[in-house]
Amino acid sequence: MFTVLSILSAVGLVLAFGFWPLGFVALAPFFKALISARGPWQRLWLGIVFGVSHGCFMGHWLIPTLTGHFDKSIGFAILFFFLAVCVPTALLYGIFALAISFFRYQGFRFYLLTLPALWTLADLAKEWLPFFIPWGLVGYAALPFQTFAQAADLGGVYGLTFLMVAVNALIAFLFTGSGLAGEGREPSRKQGHPATAVLSILFLILVPCIYGLARIAAFESLAGSGESSFSAVAVQGNFTPKDRWSGNGFHQRLKRYLDLSGKGELNAARLIVWPETVLNAPRKVDHRLLEGIRARLNARDLLVTGGLRQADSGHGVHNTAYLIPGMGKVKWYDKRRLLPYGESPALKPILGRFAWEPARFEPGTRPAVIPTHLGPMGFSICFESLYPEAVRQSVAGGAGLLINLSNDAWFGTGAMPRLHLAVSAMRAIENRRFLVRAASGGISAVISPTGDLLAASALGEPGAVTHNVAILKHASPYTRWGNWVPLGSVLLLMVQLAGATFLPVSCRY
Repeated sequence: MFTVLSILSAVGLVLAFGFWPLGFVALAPFFKALISARGPWQRLWLGIVFGVSHGCFMGHWLIPTLTGHFDKSIGFAILFFFLAVCVPTALLYGIFALAISFFRYQGFRFYLLTLPALWTLADLAKEWLPFFIPWGLVGYAALPFQTFAQAADLGGVYGLTFLMVAVNALIAFLFTGSGLAGEGREPSRKQGHPATAVLSILFLILVPCIYGLARIAAFESLAGSGESSFSAVAVQGNFTPKDRWSGNGFHQRLKRYLDLSGKGELNAARLIVWPETVLNAPRKVDHRLLEGIRARLNARDLLVTGGLRQADSGHGVHNTAYLIPGMGKVKWYDKRRLLPYGESPALKPILGRFAWEPARFEPGTRPAVIPTHLGPMGFSICFESLYPEAVRQSVAGGAGLLINLSNDAWFGTGAMPRLHLAVSAMRAIENRRFLVRAASGGISAVISPTGDLLAASALGEPGAVTHNVAILKHASPYTRWGNWVPLGSVLLLMVQLAGATFLPVSCRY
């Protein structure tokens, strides 16, 4: 029965990214199973079951990607998926489940504080550990619940995760109460009354919503108005990975992007953003090519396009964002966080080369903030947007607008392109910045500081979307303070463990 509850929670959490109310209830069955389990080894098993199930349902797209795009056998794809996705998530949530056994006194505060703190640190581990990609953090399920999600400018996505997991845990409390006696555990004599749990759930949801309504009202005036505003164009060519890396049709693809970008008014400023690796032939990216592109721009235009750049060391290439102004010097940003297995020099041999894709990528070292004639801008390339601290640092370093170049064509037309888009929207909310996102496939969009899609392309179709944006200077609390929620979770757990060890029983509740 407990195993079934763990699987149901894993499925529910994945479905929450398409139906946000599930994000507030999906984990409750898993928590009930963990608290009611008969010992640490059963908890470990339940955590492993949850992790494997979560990995399978969240990352299933990887198997057709490996067989369809990398031409790997189905056997290799399944084995790689199991080792790279299922095993790490099983270990992560197994450790989470096992950690519950260290907290002997499971009263009301255990559900309200301890479980959310443990889960928040488990989510943070996905960002820190090199063999994880931080997909599926609980806080992302808050979108499109816009009013609630505005609290991300206080504590980031981890703050939303803490709140939502606390709601899940309190629902489990209503059906479970204290942990079972035995295995050295003592049930609390001061269990919270069910009414207290219900009021706490309402508080955890309604207070962020009230805050969100106020923040949305404050930022509505920034949606494309003001003296510093200019037009942003996000262009989606919608080429498949095989098309982009076939070695043929480079100039035809370039022409499509130029045609989709259109021609702005002569004296008006425009920001034009193309996706990742459009200029994917380093030997062709020379002065003549750049001048040919510049000839299609107005003097005040700025084109940002993905491409490849030969590494200064002479070994390998950089995944690069080129900044090509209508007049002035070309600048660039090199991707700093390489995709595990696909781009990492140490792990790329596991997958091998894909078509004409480079055999060796090198990480960049330049800051992600680049000054332009339109204002300072912060850059991320593809899955770098999944790392909130990296984007926050670019805004703390002066970026007044965020740009993400991506390639979501690997995902097909399932739920993953929408989840990747939600990640970008979360970065915009956290740092209160406009964000322009161009994807080679998937969804390209112009996103407001409140996470609204001001303009968005159709999923998997070529086109261009346009909306006014502005360079902003105000720093949100999250931009100033960083990931204080995970740090607070560490301190909270340390205090609780110390209290369980040193305080008399009468003081532990």
